[in-house]
Amino acid sequence: MSHTEQAMLILQASGNEPGRRWSLGRGRIVVGRDIDCDIILPDRLVSRHHAQVIWDGDAGAYLVEDLLSKNGTYLNGQELAAAQPLNDGDEIQIALRFKLAFVDAGETAPLIFDLPMVAERLPIDDVTRPVVVSGQVLDPPLSPAQYRLLALLKGAQGGV
Repeated sequence: MSHTEQAMLILQASGNEPGRRWSLGRGRIVVGRDIDCDIILPDRLVSRHHAQVIWDGDAGAYLVEDLLSKNGTYLNGQELAAAQPLNDGDEIQIALRFKLAFVDAGETAPLIFDLPMVAERLPIDDVTRPVVVSGQVLDPPLSPAQYRLLALLKGAQGGV
């Protein structure tokens, strides 16, 4: 199995929240509620340093490991007793409260896109205010408040 630096962990969405994404490099990613963690999950069920995902160069794989957490780390529903290799699509559960999906870019197309490039392809005309998406004018058009929000977001180009 081929791993690239674009492998990711995706926090599965809950309610109206979109899932957050973290790219995995060749080092160590610590998950927990402490401010020094790479992935911070602010919940008292989560230990300060709960689990880690590490790159094992010898095995050519990412491993997930529980860091002696109080409420456990689970891989595909099974509690971890030792470090386990991750495969594309695996689900890591932290304290049975948060779910992180592992996406191996060697198996799946990268989920990252270039925000400035997307913003350039979204023409905005402040005089006539049409919004064109994929060559089609939006119908019905955006409300004035929606249009102002879109213009602000485009101007920020990912800085929001």
